[in-house]
Amino acid sequence: MIMKFSILYLSILGILGAQDYLWPTEAGNLLSSNFGEFRDTHFHMGVDIKTNEVTGYPVVAIDDGYLSRMVTNFNGYGKALYITTKTGHIAVYAHLEKLSPRFEPVLRINQQSRRSYFVYQRFTEFEFPVTRGEIIGYTGNSGSSSGPHLHFEIRNLEDEPLNPLLHGLDLPDHLSPVFKKIAFLPRSNSTRINASPLPQVFDAYRDRDGTYHLPDTLHISGPFSIATLLYDIREGVNNKYQIKSLTLKIDDQIKYKAQYDHITYPETGFVNTTY
Repeated sequence: MIMKFSILYLSILGILGAQDYLWPTEAGNLLSSNFGEFRDTHFHMGVDIKTNEVTGYPVVAIDDGYLSRMVTNFNGYGKALYITTKTGHIAVYAHLEKLSPRFEPVLRINQQSRRSYFVYQRFTEFEFPVTRGEIIGYTGNSGSSSGPHLHFEIRNLEDEPLNPLLHGLDLPDHLSPVFKKIAFLPRSNSTRINASPLPQVFDAYRDRDGTYHLPDTLHISGPFSIATLLYDIREGVNNKYQIKSLTLKIDDQIKYKAQYDHITYPETGFVNTTY
């Protein structure tokens, strides 16, 4: 029996959400990592914005709202602020160097009252309102950070991370993802892929209309799996990013789909399975 299959993928960058938020920092809009990328034990739950390998760029409230949480730690997100917006999202700013003159004294008071560097303090909507564009802190390298940058998230009110580039942040992008290789893996001792019991890896060739093809016809008997090597790219940087979605169709029927627009914390434990 001959089956046709296709793998569809979409760029994660350059899609507008329903809101129109301000970009969260004056450092620029170049990303070192985006939403849904694979980490050792979890998915990346936000975007990492480059800060030219230095600290101290202002970060701003993306919209009107209020300071709902303040956190300091020696690991994890380090020094972080959480702003609940009027539109019902939570904006998370992590690895900060310091807070604004308005909020730094609040942090010091909480540390002194606890006699500890560690702070995890929640606030009501009436205590510290913020206005769109207000400077709330400065980019840094605190916590579990491998270098100066701003880790930024947008969550819903259930604290579930959303893809910021699909929920209010505008980041134009005109480059398609890159499909590099596809592998076919035997799932039983009797499986043969082009008469071989071993996995077979092929380069994918792109034609003028953007469709990728195998170099030749493939013959498989027995159960098998498919693996792909692909990534998204963006103008102005050499980084490789997570794609927005991946869909496998066999005879026009969807058999598998991965969508990186909303990841709950229970789901992040399956990162190695997904990988």
